[in-house]
Amino acid sequence: MPWTKTNYPVSMKKLPVKVRTKAIEIANAMLKEHPKMDEGEIIATATKNAKGVVDKKKVPAVSTIEKHKLENDFHHKEDVAMLSEHKKVVDSMATRRNAKRYFRVKAK
Repeated sequence: MPWTKTNYPVSMKKLPVKVRTKAIEIANAMLKEHPKMDEGEIIATATKNAKGVVDKKKVPAVSTIEKHKLENDFHHKEDVAMLSEHKKVVDSMATRRNAKRYFRVKAK
């Protein structure tokens, strides 16, 4: 049974108007997509999703310049991390003289 702003389930009675409207919209869409689904489950899912959609804070848009700056900073940090890891690997590798000293490798 499709719901309207005036004819909605009792469980949506105490919801704020914005959340209720969105929940009714989501519930009707779910009812259309899944006609064999239990109505109680549809109502609960729609209510939960509506609260998440309506209560979500709007994130300010990032300009393209800021976006590129953030991306460049990320890549720079990534490059620095890779170089430091490479330096650690190179420092840990044994030279021939150190290999003889530490691992008692006999020269041929």
